[in-house]
Amino acid sequence: MRKLLFIAALVLLTSGIAHAACEDEYLDASASYDYLRINSTFTIPSVGDTGGSTKVSTSLNLNGWNAEMDYYFECWLGVAASFSGDYGTPTIDPASSTFPITTRVYSYVFGPRLAWHNMSPFTPFVETLFGGAHASFSNPTLGSFSANAFEGNFGGGVDIGLGSHWAVRPKGDYVLTHFNNQVQNNASASVAIVYRFGGKQ
Repeated sequence: MRKLLFIAALVLLTSGIAHAACEDEYLDASASYDYLRINSTFTIPSVGDTGGSTKVSTSLNLNGWNAEMDYYFECWLGVAASFSGDYGTPTIDPASSTFPITTRVYSYVFGPRLAWHNMSPFTPFVETLFGGAHASFSNPTLGSFSANAFEGNFGGGVDIGLGSHWAVRPKGDYVLTHFNNQVQNNASASVAIVYRFGGKQ
């Protein structure tokens, strides 16, 4: 019985703190550096006169930007819109040959974001975002390929308050894409500067 009373008191206390920490609706915007690691498969022509081709599965490391807006209409529940662009010219090395792949990936995803507001400067959150991606790959030997695909982001991060309206937001996501009738299991990481319109951090 004492344990049940203790758990009930803890739930009520936590709910009261969360309500006190975010009693206002608010909107925030952020901009960040973005890192994207994508896993993909390329069809590489055989070197020399043998003909044929080889499929090579490889991971590509890209760098770019991310911009987000999210609106919290409840203390713990908001909706987020996230846009990003990542670029690079990584290389793949099948059969002792080097192929630089000029790569551009853009994404636009939307969905719910759940946050735990408390009396500390740290506000952790989780998110599930869905939308689309556009990718282009090119190489003088392989030619060019571009396509649009479904994308889903699953992850979260934490807002670290720097005052009434500013915060730093480290975040990481598992990024699922479906290009060329294949599933790609990717990952992204970013560190953003956040500005909040209304409410308090």
